[in-house]
Amino acid sequence: MGQSYHFAVTRALHLHKIDIAPAKFYLSLPIDRLVTPDIFTRLTNSSISPGRHPEKTIIMENLFNKAVETAKEAANEAAEKMSELKDAATEKFNEVSAKAEEMAAKAKAELAEEAAEKSAELQAAKEKIAAHEGGALGFLGDKAKELLGEAKEELNEAVEEGKGFWEKAKDYVSGDDKA
Repeated sequence: MGQSYHFAVTRALHLHKIDIAPAKFYLSLPIDRLVTPDIFTRLTNSSISPGRHPEKTIIMENLFNKAVETAKEAANEAAEKMSELKDAATEKFNEVSAKAEEMAAKAKAELAEEAAEKSAELQAAKEKIAAHEGGALGFLGDKAKELLGEAKEELNEAVEEGKGFWEKAKDYVSGDDKA
């Protein structure tokens, strides 16, 4: 806002062929210090004597007042736009927060459900062990026998496959290729 205001004042001074050297001090001031009506009069009086060109002083005061009004309007429009952007950002943040809370609640429910399933499985295994004839040790012994039987079956299958491999290897070495 400040740069456009300073540009407008400098442009107005150039258009009316007013020396801007005295204006440089005033252009360096913040806009709230420039909004006083007598500053513009002092600015124009330093380069134009009131008796020689009073119409230029009036024109410059009008230009100054228009520049101040334009700067205020631009500031108000910027404030409105900033408010709209702030409202939009707040709305978007609330949407994202709601989605995050929903996802967290869903994940928590899934974890609770999974924990309940695991607990049920553990309870079933505990009841199965308790119902076994030999108690926990009998159950573990039966389980070990079952696993040992499965391991023996897998070992026998591997031995059979190994025998087939060695027979093919012997046939190949002896030159008796059946394939």
